Amino acid sequence: MGLVEVPVDVAAVSDPHRDDDEFAVIDTVQNPIVADSNAPEVVFASQVAPQRGGRVATDNPGHVKSRIMRTMNEGVEWALHCCLNLAWCGPERAVRAARLAEFYELPHAYMNKQLQRLARAGIVYSTPGPSGGFRLAREPGEITLMDVVTAIEGSDEAFRCTEIRNRGPAAAAGGGGDSPCRINLAMRQAELVWRRELAGRTLADIKADVESGSPEVPVATRSWFARTGG
Repeated sequence: MGLVEVPVDVAAVSDPHRDDDEFAVIDTVQNPIVADSNAPEVVFASQVAPQRGGRVATDNPGHVKSRIMRTMNEGVEWALHCCLNLAWCGPERAVRAARLAEFYELPHAYMNKQLQRLARAGIVYSTPGPSGGFRLAREPGEITLMDVVTAIEGSDEAFRCTEIRNRGPAAAAGGGGDSPCRINLAMRQAELVWRRELAGRTLADIKADVESGSPEVPVATRSWFARTGG
């Protein structure tokens, strides 16, 4: 079976806004992935990069079946729920970080840290003053789940290949030589699919799902924030 070299810019799927003291900086360079030409579709970064105003499409949907699991920072969950609440409150109401934290009985300081990350990524914005607070900076349909994940977690790859096959007795046994690491290839293919899935779902999609299945939730949420003064 032949091999083809596929250029993939892994960093293109992410937003550059992140805390440098917490996340390692990834060079935005073209990283070639060598794939089996008879293997399922290799997803290009341009297909999974967050897109404003719609879903991400691929010419060959559904061909990649592998998935990769990763442990996310709990701040991702908090940020997604906060964005959903801000969508329900609408642009006419600014919501303070303290109220967003109180709604879920979460620590205010840590919640504010997640909101600041969202603000640096251009997902929310804040206004000062007694009636100030946070609002969505874009329409819900222009905010993908990948946007939020990247804003909170940065753009680090979930799997890092350190080429241990070329160390110790493994190297003497043949190691990897110049051939691509098949484990690295498989893991990176799976991660690109995972990123594409998140980039293809927007906050508007989640909002519509909740409103369809549990219409009382947005009503109660808006009522609580109106009652507590945002």
